[in-house]
Amino acid sequence: MFRILRGAGHAWLPAWLGGGLLLAVLAPGVRAQTYYEVFSDNIGARYFTVEADPVNAMMRITMGGTSNWMGIAFGSQVMAGTYAIVVENDGEDWSATEYILPNHTRPIVPLASSIVSLAGTVNGAASEVTLTRPWNAADTEAYDFTLNAVIPWSFAVGATPILTGAPHQAYTSGEGPSIGQQHAR
Repeated sequence: MFRILRGAGHAWLPAWLGGGLLLAVLAPGVRAQTYYEVFSDNIGARYFTVEADPVNAMMRITMGGTSNWMGIAFGSQVMAGTYAIVVENDGEDWSATEYILPNHTRPIVPLASSIVSLAGTVNGAASEVTLTRPWNAADTEAYDFTLNAVIPWSFAVGATPILTGAPHQAYTSGEGPSIGQQHAR
């Protein structure tokens, strides 16, 4: 069992890393993150996971299994008018952009970003990218994860590393429980 130790205005969070104990120092006012999985799915080896941190009201979204562009949309199982996060890579680094999707038309106009952090690796099928953003984003067009009883989602994977005019190569959709339902368990 781990405990958060406090001292000198900082929170100390012990965590296991590679068989040893790592002591992470969090800045004053920053609370330890405690994520739990809300839902996940895959298209073959390509996958996504959506996790929630109720302590800090944050969402963590992980996508991986390919070095091609990937996108996840929330609020609807159809493209037109749906909030989406698309991740692309330049062969070394990932980038993430938020959109309200059109119906298979161009141009796609980016939204103001609500993404707080972005990290990942580009390594073919072993590629993975993780981003975090608030439950309620500052941009009024961004998806609010607290509004619905269920969260409709769509997950798409492209044929190229950069989102171009070509359509997605693979696509799946479904719905997951809301963060309120999960947190109430």
